[in-house]
Amino acid sequence: FAKKHRDLIPLNDIQFKQLTDACKGHTYGERPECITINTCWDADRLDLLRVGTIPDAKRLHNKEAKRIANESDFLVLGGFDSNSQNPSPFNKITSIFK
Repeated sequence: FAKKHRDLIPLNDIQFKQLTDACKGHTYGERPECITINTCWDADRLDLLRVGTIPDAKRLHNKEAKRIANESDFLVLGGFDSNSQNPSPFNKITSIFK
């Protein structure tokens, strides 16, 4: 998909290769040495709360992502709705960790 629509994605060639490598190896790939790809994968895995899955620290790469998962510190990820009468779904999910 990304290669087909390359002209719509404003990245330089190196960044675009990182994007395609990250997508290609996302589910079953081995841990890459590229910190950008590791960070991308960690961000996605930390966002698994949106579908009710608690992130597993063993599947995360960087130290802070592992800390967040190990300590169930998901509130640091944001998701706070400024309209207190309409709390975000993220807040509902993370309320179980309070």
